[in-house]
Amino acid sequence: MLTLTDPGRRALERDMAERDAWLAEALGALGETERGVLALAATVMDRLGTMDVSARHG
Repeated sequence: MLTLTDPGRRALERDMAERDAWLAEALGALGETERGVLALAATVMDRLGTMDVSARHG
């Protein structure tokens, strides 16, 4: 088990906020079609993450 110190927690929160801001700005620069493609890709990736492919090869 890991425990963050207060300075470590603040650093992590700052880093996460910076990443969230970058992603929001990057997504805002995309067109509607590009955002739609990303949404579709996210759906496919979610499906892949829940697939039981071992049953197909056994």
